[in-house]
Amino acid sequence: MIAVKHFIPRLGKIKLNELKPFHIKEYLLYKLRDGRLDGKPGGLDVETVKKHRFILHLLLQCAYEDELIQENPVDRANMGKIIPASKEDKKIALTRDQVNAGQL
Repeated sequence: MIAVKHFIPRLGKIKLNELKPFHIKEYLLYKLRDGRLDGKPGGLDVETVKKHRFILHLLLQCAYEDELIQENPVDRANMGKIIPASKEDKKIALTRDQVNAGQL
């Protein structure tokens, strides 16, 4: 259900062998900011996004093991800058413009 409702609408048009860590990061940032499907404003909870990352990793690991891709792009998507390590350390995800402007 997560793949059908979340992954495919955001990542489904990207060819499997063209999927890069950048796409994974972009997907997770979107889910943190605006990823709700129930019509309410805002993003998904950090723990929910971590589950999305885990499931996406498992799916792409199968593709890697079947030699459909040369590496799992989730492995190289540095999540520490996007998803806080714990609930106590929640931070707001910055937009690209905020990062470029140095608003940390």
